[in-house]
Amino acid sequence: NTSHEIRTPLNGLLGLARLAMQPGLAEARRQQYLAQMIDSTQSLTGIISDILDLSKVEAGRITLEDVAFGLRDTVAAVHHAYLPLAEAKGLAFVLSVADEVPAAVRGDPLRVRQILTNFVANAIKFTERGSVRIEAGVRGGTIRLAVHDTGPGIAADTQQRLFTPFSQADDSITRRYGGTGLGLSICRELAALMGGSVGVNSAPGYGSAFWADLPLAAATPPAAPAEGDALAPLQGGRVLIAEDNPVNMLIAVAMLEQWGLDVTQASDGASAVEAVDAAAAAGRPFDLVLMDVHMPVMSGHAAVRALRERFDAETLPVIALTAAALTSERDEAMAAGMNDFLTKPIDVARLRETLARYLRRTAAAT
Repeated sequence: NTSHEIRTPLNGLLGLARLAMQPGLAEARRQQYLAQMIDSTQSLTGIISDILDLSKVEAGRITLEDVAFGLRDTVAAVHHAYLPLAEAKGLAFVLSVADEVPAAVRGDPLRVRQILTNFVANAIKFTERGSVRIEAGVRGGTIRLAVHDTGPGIAADTQQRLFTPFSQADDSITRRYGGTGLGLSICRELAALMGGSVGVNSAPGYGSAFWADLPLAAATPPAAPAEGDALAPLQGGRVLIAEDNPVNMLIAVAMLEQWGLDVTQASDGASAVEAVDAAAAAGRPFDLVLMDVHMPVMSGHAAVRALRERFDAETLPVIALTAAALTSERDEAMAAGMNDFLTKPIDVARLRETLARYLRRTAAAT
C-alpha cells in the first residue's frame, strides 16, 4: 500500500515532466502539466513526511517547541488554506472559535497545526456533500480542536483502528481516495507528546467529529511586526547560500532573488568559508548564510565552526538546511554554531519568516 502510494505520484511526476518538455507544446498545455507536477510533488511530499514523522515519533526523536504563538491565528490560517478546496467540492466550510479560547498559547505551533490540518484534510476528502466545520473551544482546562463533517460516518468497531499506523476504515477507502493511513496515528502520537489526546465521535450515516484535547496554557501574544515590516528586511539583504545539489541551488537562488535578496553561491563548506572571509575583507560582509549540512570537501558543521572563530552568531547568522529532520541532527547543528535549523523540503513561508527575523536583527545591530 505504501509502496503504491509513493510510486503513483512519482510516476506521475516523471510522465508529466516528459510531457512538459515536448518541443512546440502550447504554453497553456505546458502550464497545465507544470501545475499537475506540483500536485504530484505535494502528494509525494506529504506521504514521505508522514512516514518520516511516524518513524521519528516511534524512535523518540521528536522534540516539541515551547513558544508563545497565536492559537486563533493558527486555526484561522488552516481554515483559510483549505477554503478553496472545500468550495471546489461545493461544501460549506465553517470556522467557529469560542470566546474563551485565548488569543495566544504556549506550545509547538507547527505540530498543533499539523494535527488540525490532518483532521480538516480528511474531512474534506471524505465528505461529498454538506459541510465541514472547524471548532475551537475550552474543555476542562484544555483546548479542544474539533472538525465535524457530514461524510459517510464510521462504524464503532473500526473507529479505534483509525489511529493505528497504516490503517483506514476499510480497503475501499484506500482504493478510492488513496493515502497511507498514517496521518491519524501521527496525530495521536503528537497529542500524547503534548500531554493530550485525540478521538472520534461518529456513526454510519451521521458524519464524524475528530477532536484533539491539548493542554496549551494561555500566553502573552507574540509581538507582531509593524505593517510592511515583514518583507522590508529582505530587500537588498546580502545572503550566501552553500548547497552542493544543483537543483536545490537553482530553486533556492530563484526564490531568494524574487524576494529582493543579493545572493552569492558556494558549492561546499570550504568555498562558503572563503566567500565569507573575502566579502568581509572587501567591506561588503554577508548579512546571513544558508548552510547545507551535508556537503563535500567540508561539511556545513565544520564550516560554521570555522566561521565562529571569526564571526559571532549575532554578527553573522547561519541557518542550517538539511533533509535529516532528527532531533540529534538539530542538536548537532546548534552545537556547531548554527543560529537556526530548517528541514528540506523547505517550507517557503517558514524560510521567509526566518530570513526576515534574522535580517531584522542584523540590521538593528549595525
